[in-house]
Amino acid sequence: MDKKLLDPAVLGSYATKPEDLKIFATIFIRQTAEDIENLSKAGAQGSADEWVDICHKIKGAAAMAGATVLQEMIIQAQSMGESHADEKDEICQNIRRAFADICRVIEEL
Repeated sequence: MDKKLLDPAVLGSYATKPEDLKIFATIFIRQTAEDIENLSKAGAQGSADEWVDICHKIKGAAAMAGATVLQEMIIQAQSMGESHADEKDEICQNIRRAFADICRVIEEL
């Protein structure tokens, strides 16, 4: 497993039993998918404050899940609050791809 995609040690510190891990992973996937969609909408609508707030939320979830790659991408995105919508769309596409990879890793747990 690529620890930059998902570090099981970090994830395991919050969910020590397999059933807890599944619950945590399900919540992480559902909420983060929704947050990424909202981030994309905020980027398209030009709302810098909302963009930064959503990035902050995703960054925290990624850190708790041990999703280092996603966390790093979100840190970059968070600094783009005033960037043009096209630039935000591009990073959102990259974030979606990374998140899809993370979801595949979670499914293999």
